[in-house]
Amino acid sequence: MAPPPMKILASQPRNVVFAAAMVLLTALLAHMTSPRAHDSKELEAVLAKLWDAHLAHEFDPEQKSTAYTLATMTETASVNHVPTLVGASGHQLLSYFYQNHFIFQNPPMSLQLIKRTISADAPKSSGSLVDEMVVNLTHNAEVDWLLPGVKPTGLAISFPLVVSVDFTRHAQAASGDAHDGWRLLGERIYWDQATVLQQVGKLVPGQPLEVGLPISGPEQAAKVVDVESVRSNEMLRGVKEDVTVELDCPNAKWELDVIIGRYYARVFYSNPGHPGDTAGCFLEGVSADAGPLPSLEKVEIRLLVDVVDARLTFSGSKNTSCSSVSAIELISLPLSTQMWRLRAASAVSGRWRVHELQFHQDEACGDPDLIKTQKSRVFSSGYMDNFPPTLASDGNEITAWLAACDGCAGGTSWIGAVFISIQTVRCLRIYQARETESLARTVASESWNGTTWT
Repeated sequence: MAPPPMKILASQPRNVVFAAAMVLLTALLAHMTSPRAHDSKELEAVLAKLWDAHLAHEFDPEQKSTAYTLATMTETASVNHVPTLVGASGHQLLSYFYQNHFIFQNPPMSLQLIKRTISADAPKSSGSLVDEMVVNLTHNAEVDWLLPGVKPTGLAISFPLVVSVDFTRHAQAASGDAHDGWRLLGERIYWDQATVLQQVGKLVPGQPLEVGLPISGPEQAAKVVDVESVRSNEMLRGVKEDVTVELDCPNAKWELDVIIGRYYARVFYSNPGHPGDTAGCFLEGVSADAGPLPSLEKVEIRLLVDVVDARLTFSGSKNTSCSSVSAIELISLPLSTQMWRLRAASAVSGRWRVHELQFHQDEACGDPDLIKTQKSRVFSSGYMDNFPPTLASDGNEITAWLAACDGCAGGTSWIGAVFISIQTVRCLRIYQARETESLARTVASESWNGTTWT
């Protein structure tokens, strides 16, 4: 704790002023040499050493290593090159990114440190570091994180760069841990993309701008606030979006080379009168299996797939009924999900119908048409009651049936809507356009907070 301020009045006798000054000086020296201040300096040195090791494994030709780089990071760490939105989250995606798009792709470059600022809070097991540096390189190889999609120009590039790093510490550090359990939690890297583009001849004053320059817009800010809100690596070479593939089952096999990351795959299919016939159709990204397609009629669904090896595959079943699948469309979307459900507040008997259940954004909260960008689907009674639904189909005016709930307690039957959105929905209100066909029931609106319905 810092010593309290001391007031010294000029009107006091000189010996009193001198004595007071000595007391203040003694307190200041005690604070500066206290164990807490000493511990803080030691911790800052630990974080600096960890960060320097991380940089060495990324840039030092003698120490480059994907495995050693990841060893300095938590399992859920994220890297975000802000101007280009290039990076990854989690060890699996980071491993692919570092191996194929960063550590061994970079041309030789120098990092001149200008200033380093470190702060650490041992009781909270958190710390941060900000490096201001100047980067110098020759653009004689593709540099995906800096100039994605730009072929080598052979030109020299020099630009200032700022990196902000977050650290955290494991609750129990392993014995002999070189960094006492501390690891990188996240990196955000900033630079002025205009000065880089100008130096490689892509931004010439007085000349028309090229189409497809590696620049981004307001999504930069969104991704800094929430690294998962905007998909990484859209600018990297080889990205394919809105790809539609016609399938002819059985035994269909479709593969698409994509950039690692998270995708929504939109599937159109129908299998009227044959429940379960699509159970052998799978969409997968090798490490993440979306599972068998549900048995529905004439629907469009979306499946969330994580791709870690740059290949997305669709496998058809030997069952000829799988021919009901008509097409798959790959859509790159940020992961931004809002979910609501209406729960019956009293026991439900028989079947009842809600006409045109409408979800509306409050006009006072922004663009009243924002809701039109959402995708939604309503679910039947009791479906996935303890965890959020993942399917979604078009429509913001919904008609749904609740199945019979004989003998169930009040509140166990519900219909729900999930919105997989390009933007986050705010101030949403739910309206029932018309009365139910059977007896009106009292309903309660609930939202999914990531853990439970509230």
